[in-house]
Amino acid sequence: MRRADRQTVNRLLDIISDSLHEMNDIELELLLDGKGKLGFISARTDNGSDAERDLMIEVKRIAEQLDQVETREAAKELLASIDRPRKRDFLVRVAQASGIRITTKDSIVRIEQKLIQATVGLRLRSKAFNEVSFR
Repeated sequence: MRRADRQTVNRLLDIISDSLHEMNDIELELLLDGKGKLGFISARTDNGSDAERDLMIEVKRIAEQLDQVETREAAKELLASIDRPRKRDFLVRVAQASGIRITTKDSIVRIEQKLIQATVGLRLRSKAFNEVSFR
C-alpha cells in the first residue's frame, strides 16, 4: 500500500470509529447481531445542492401521493414510476415517512406491497367497513 493509501485508510477508519462511538447500545447490538447496517449518505451533490434535503422532499412527495391515490393499481403505477439507482433505499425512506415498519430482509416487491396495503389498502378496507350495515 502506498503512503497516501494508508493515510486514506486511516482517515476512513477514524470516521467509522467515530460513527460507532456515536451509536446507542441498541444500534450497536443490532449491528453486532447482523440485523443492522452502516450506510453512506452523500451530503452534497456535484452541483453543491443539499442532496439529503432534495431526497427527503422527493420522499415526502411520493408519500403524499400514495395518501391521495384511490386504487391499488394507481399506487402500483406510482411506485413503478420511481426511477432511482437505489430504489430499495428510497422505498425504505418512503415507508419510514409513512410510519410503515420495514425489515432488512424485505425486497423491493415486499416493500411496495407494504406501502400499498398500509395506505390505499387500509383506506379501502375502512371505507368498505363503514359502508356495510350491521343491522
